[in-house]
Amino acid sequence: MTTFTKRLASIAATAAGIFLLASCGNGNAPSELRCEYQEGYDILIDTQSPRLSWINNCQQTAYQILVATDKALLKEGETDLWDSGRTEGSESHLVKYSGNLMPSMEDCWWTVRIWDAEGKASRWAEPAHWTTGMFNDTDWQAEWIGASWQDDNGPVDDNAAPIFRKEFKVDGELACAKAFVCGLGWFEMAINGDKVGDDFFAPGLTDYTARPKLLVNPRIPLDPAVTSYRTLYLAYDVTDMLRKGDNAVSMLLGNGYFHEGCFNNYTIENYGYPRFILQMKLEYADGRTEYVCSDESWKEAHSPIVFNNLHRGEVYDANLEIPGWYTAGLDESSLTNAVIKEAPQGRLTANMGPTDKVMETLKPVSFEKLEDGSWKADFGKVISGWVRFEGVNVSKGDTIKVKLLSEYPSDRCEYICAADGKVTTNPKFTWFVFREAVISGIGELDPSQIVAQAVNTNVKPNATFSCSNDLFCRIEQIWRQSQLDNMHAGVATDCPHRERLPYTGDGQIAMPMVLANFDVAAFYNKWIGDVKASQNPETGYVPNGSPWEPCCGGGPAWGAAICVMPWEFYNRYGDRELLESCLQPMKDFVAYYDTWTIEDGTTAFHMTTPSGAQFYWYNLGDWSPAYQLPKDELVHTFFHWYCADITSKVCKVLGDEDGAESYSAKADRIRDAFNNVYYDPQTKSYGDFGSNVYALYMGVPADRLEDVRNTLREELMVKYNGHVNVGFVAHRFIYETLAMNGMNDVAWTLLNQKDFPSFGWWLEQGATTTWEAWNGQDSRNHPMFGGGLVWFYKMLAGVQTDPAEPGFKHIIIRPIPVKELGNAEYSTETPYGTLVSNVTVNGDKVTMSGRIPYGTHATIYVPKSTDAAILNPMDDNSYEIHEVGPGTYVF
Repeated sequence: MTTFTKRLASIAATAAGIFLLASCGNGNAPSELRCEYQEGYDILIDTQSPRLSWINNCQQTAYQILVATDKALLKEGETDLWDSGRTEGSESHLVKYSGNLMPSMEDCWWTVRIWDAEGKASRWAEPAHWTTGMFNDTDWQAEWIGASWQDDNGPVDDNAAPIFRKEFKVDGELACAKAFVCGLGWFEMAINGDKVGDDFFAPGLTDYTARPKLLVNPRIPLDPAVTSYRTLYLAYDVTDMLRKGDNAVSMLLGNGYFHEGCFNNYTIENYGYPRFILQMKLEYADGRTEYVCSDESWKEAHSPIVFNNLHRGEVYDANLEIPGWYTAGLDESSLTNAVIKEAPQGRLTANMGPTDKVMETLKPVSFEKLEDGSWKADFGKVISGWVRFEGVNVSKGDTIKVKLLSEYPSDRCEYICAADGKVTTNPKFTWFVFREAVISGIGELDPSQIVAQAVNTNVKPNATFSCSNDLFCRIEQIWRQSQLDNMHAGVATDCPHRERLPYTGDGQIAMPMVLANFDVAAFYNKWIGDVKASQNPETGYVPNGSPWEPCCGGGPAWGAAICVMPWEFYNRYGDRELLESCLQPMKDFVAYYDTWTIEDGTTAFHMTTPSGAQFYWYNLGDWSPAYQLPKDELVHTFFHWYCADITSKVCKVLGDEDGAESYSAKADRIRDAFNNVYYDPQTKSYGDFGSNVYALYMGVPADRLEDVRNTLREELMVKYNGHVNVGFVAHRFIYETLAMNGMNDVAWTLLNQKDFPSFGWWLEQGATTTWEAWNGQDSRNHPMFGGGLVWFYKMLAGVQTDPAEPGFKHIIIRPIPVKELGNAEYSTETPYGTLVSNVTVNGDKVTMSGRIPYGTHATIYVPKSTDAAILNPMDDNSYEIHEVGPGTYVF
């Protein structure tokens, strides 16, 4: 008997039912092969050291990876790039490629097999694939081009979408054809009339290039210095779209974030007018290689999209369609040539995050004709996307107008018809937020001819939660919808209609909940890169939105994203490499924070504009309160401590012992100052509106701990009658803080309310998304309050990560149940496979069951009673503790 099976046998003796899953000896192969967190066919990388991951169906003791430029080689167990050989070890997550240098613009295929605990080899995994991008700037032969009539130094009010074309020949049998392309703001590429790919709003938002006039922005002027600029490009396999002989490629450019023009009645400093770069590599079966590149030979025209603006909508005039534009053989004699445009300062970098796609299609749940002849459709819930018309009958001269209903005025959505017939259409370069739509300008319309398409970044749900408390399930459901509605162009926004801005504060607060629900490793890998890039290289300041959009207000809790987001990511995915890249930016931000320390040791931000004026929107503390906000300086001090504490932990993980000690001491000093300055011994409180939550999360002196706990319980249960009293920042911490301080029953009560202020009250008002304010004012599609809802999974289901073995290598399941729970089950996909935790409470009896994936081990804390777990959740004596390996368990 092997050591491993002996250990499992002993485990089985202590737990009622630990079962090994299938062994590799039966032929099971690794699955879900990923490269740099990406899964699927269209994976693009431009690093020579990509990291590979897979999921096992048995316990791994060794692995072998093969990588080749030809898929056929893998079938023969051969390779021209890398054969790792049999490599001893259990690691199956982020294994670094260590083969030969890869060529640019080529396909790479890979597979893996493993050996189990008995030394039996698995089958080879089904091969996966990635495409290499440009490893050197000199690989780019194409040039940036744009419309001749759009002058970056001229008027900025041109919101039409230019279109470009190029004819070329395919002279022989193609082995492979790849298109490498970036179109700013966004692009739609077509070959011979067919759209290339199924992406929208691509490429993702980044700090593309310098905008020196941001200093005089009337909304939020900011020193425009950033650490680095970058621009993302994508790759598409277009082999099957080409034909022998004449072909035509077309590029349509939308404004996106690159040429916003106007937001909320403010003129925004644009990056410039749209432009693109495209390089298509044609590889022939006989070994020849040709390139089709963007240059001044391309032809240009005004497209039928006569107006497109991220914030104000889109108008399509079919009268401007040019017959034959998308196919070869067009008479181009009347067309002008495109012109060379200045390249963005941002280095062209492979888009290694998910793109936006149509993620859900909804049919009307109700449909009626109104008295004025218009049509009203209700699609059942609020989404971010558009209405699509499918084969509607139109007459020449009709203008179809769609009014998308939300709490803000509808953006323009119009289609001008050029002829009698049927029309199938939807917008391309903006999204709308709506549940209901009113359609006018058309004589007849059948509900079968319209659908609503939800369009958002392609982050797939990879977790489920169920609970006997139906209200909790409904709360989670509306938060999920709001979060998806706010994920576009590779960032998460505050709201998808009024602002559409990548706020760092909203992002870091909601992130734990996003990580717990969606497959977002590649998404955050990209966005954390944006946050690092947007940091001021001289001061260390991190802006309130990243990439920087010049209308983002915030304060220290926003810039804290540079510390919080990498740490949360590390705990979820165990990515040490990303953490290493963020350590210096963390230190730089804490150093910037230090400059706001005042004489008593607390922190008070009073950042001014570049002209020296005091400015409220730089220095927020908390935001969107239930009643009132806590003191700004108290929140500033908390986040100074929080960032120093995280930086200390990161230093320790990375072996920087001096840094760990230094930042730990700094965090202690800040916490001591907080405790000295903000505690009132007469009231036994740090203050209302979340102040006591911040204090308990940081840690208060032992001699006042019970007093503060009692004060907080009294505050919430008596003064506010069992309701929340906090803004969205404190809301991130309130439920976990209550649970870990013997008050999980209070957390349950706060979340179980149906009157104001509560999530339940929103649901009673008909909400299908979460809102910006407890009272329902302003935006009704804000996911920021979701951050605190991780309580469902961490406290009820008990699932937690271990920073000492992150990425669920060591799983901790330590629930803090309440008598009213009934049952709660949380299932999530970890880097090693599916984890399940099921907790059932029947009176004082707790039953736990679930599944631990291969490649991991777990510590299961089974409550001895519900009272013990609630009142003393941090005391190991409240639990029976079991160390288990992979398999299923019941306690």
